[in-house]
Amino acid sequence: MTTTISVPAPEHTDTDATREAIKTRMERGFALYAEKGAEIVRTSGATYLVPGSDPRGGYVVNYFRETCECRDFEHAGLGVCKHLAAVGALRAVRRGEALNHLASLEDRAACEDMDPDERGELLDRIARGRRFLAPVGA
Repeated sequence: MTTTISVPAPEHTDTDATREAIKTRMERGFALYAEKGAEIVRTSGATYLVPGSDPRGGYVVNYFRETCECRDFEHAGLGVCKHLAAVGALRAVRRGEALNHLASLEDRAACEDMDPDERGELLDRIARGRRFLAPVGA
């Protein structure tokens, strides 16, 4: 069961206490990714199941909406929790791996002796990959 939670942004995001609370959640999210990143499951385009202390087995994170089912996300009103930060870390690592793979394909296309049609197909694959990984609005 997916619950959509609409949490208003905190009124005073520029306070030292709020910045520290967000920093703490980000650090805990990176630690969660480091410890259990392999257990994070993408369940749809923007939705992930992230392991946590919940007895049901985890929390549902919608990365595009930037929401999480956990109590901390719902009650703290910071717009971030460790589960959302862990998904962000996972996506950043996977994007980096994809960019590295594209770079190796570009090296192959530039250096390897191959049929012109094969080189053209490879260059098309590389271009599609670059477009897919381009930031939104770029």
